[in-house]
Amino acid sequence: MKLESESDLAQTRPLVDLEVGRYAELVARPNPLGLVLSYSPPLVTILRSIEQQSDAPLFMQQVEAIRDEMAVVAMSRRAVEAMSASRGFRDIDPTRCWDAWCEARAALPQGAQGRDSGRLPTSDGKVDFELSDAFSAIGKASSTAEVKSLVERLGTVERYDDPPGRYYLTASQNGVSLLFEEELLSDIQIRVEASDGKEQCPFRLPFGLKRGMFQADVHRVLGEPASSDEFDSQYFLDDQGIRLFLGYVSETGLLRYISLAPIAQWRR
Repeated sequence: MKLESESDLAQTRPLVDLEVGRYAELVARPNPLGLVLSYSPPLVTILRSIEQQSDAPLFMQQVEAIRDEMAVVAMSRRAVEAMSASRGFRDIDPTRCWDAWCEARAALPQGAQGRDSGRLPTSDGKVDFELSDAFSAIGKASSTAEVKSLVERLGTVERYDDPPGRYYLTASQNGVSLLFEEELLSDIQIRVEASDGKEQCPFRLPFGLKRGMFQADVHRVLGEPASSDEFDSQYFLDDQGIRLFLGYVSETGLLRYISLAPIAQWRR
C-alpha cells in the first residue's frame, strides 16, 4: 500500500475559514464550505502598484504569476461582502484575473494607469516614442500609418538591403532596427547594451525590463519563458500577438538585446 506524503495530504485537506496561504496552493484544495479567497491589500491595488513601479503595462503572464504567488485568506462570502462595502469597491475576480484586470485598468482615472501610460522617455527626459506605436506596427505593411508613425518617431534611419525580399531600417542613434520581409515589419530589434560601435537604445525598455538585468532577473520579472538556454529566452505573448525574444551576453548572462516579432510567424 502506498503511503501518502505530508504534501499529498496537505493538498487534499479541505479549506477552513480564515486559512492563509498562496493563492495557487489554496485554490487547488477542496472547498466544501464555498469560501472565497480574498487578497489584502486587494489584488487590483497590488497590480496597480507593481505596474506604476515598473513604468510599463503588465502583460498576462505577469498578472497571473502575481495572482498565484500573493497570499490570500479563505473567508465566507458574507465576510467578503462586508469587507468590500468597507473598502467601497469589489476586488477583481482572480479566476478571470487577466480580463478583470484589463477592465479595472481601463476604468482607472487618466494618469493612474502607470506613469506616462507606457511611454518611453529618451535619455534627456523627453517623451517622443510610445510603446503602443511599436506594438501596433508589428506585422504591418511598410505603407501603413502605424509603421510610418513608428519610423518617423525613431528619427533618422538608414536602410540596409538584405536580399532577397529583406531590408533593415536602422536608427543607429536610438539603438533600434526594423526588419522588413516582403514589405511587412517582421521584427523590431532593441539594443539594450552598446556593442560593435553601435549605441544602446535610450528609451525605457518594455515590460518592466531594466538595463543591467541578468537572465535570472528577466525571468523573475517576466515569469517562466516558453524556452531558454544560456544565450536567450523566448516568450509568446498571446494577448498581444507578440513573440518576445531576449538575447544575453554569453559570458555573463547580461541582457543584451530585445526582439519583438509577430507571434504568428513563429507558430506556423
